[in-house]
Amino acid sequence: MKTIYILIAIIATGLLSSGFFCNSVSQSGKMGDQFYSLLQKNDFNSIIKMLDEDALNEYSQKEWLELFASRNKYLGELKSYKTTGFHKNTTSGLQITKLNYEVHNLNGIVYEEIEFIKRGNDYKILNYQFAPDLAQLSDD
Repeated sequence: MKTIYILIAIIATGLLSSGFFCNSVSQSGKMGDQFYSLLQKNDFNSIIKMLDEDALNEYSQKEWLELFASRNKYLGELKSYKTTGFHKNTTSGLQITKLNYEVHNLNGIVYEEIEFIKRGNDYKILNYQFAPDLAQLSDD
């Protein structure tokens, strides 16, 4: 009988944590969609508003704007994107979700990774990187 209670507790914990996990990926995915919509419109100032304070401490607003502009200039018009994977972890009590994308542009395919951080009820972009080869993205 004790084994049944332990099994029920394990299953309940798994179901609760998977719901929590799916929610973080879902919320991050919505932000990813918003990010790509703004990137496609060259609305970099609105993307800046999506960045976390740590992202803006790492690189200045001007550096972020230059990154987005040079990305679009080099790769050309964004045609489509799809999520290719995700990873979630908790660091210092903060939930971080990484989403990987395959992005099709006028000048070819690029692989991108966006890290989202949850502070309170808000999700913000912590890091963004892209590379022509999936292996070039760091796997932190």
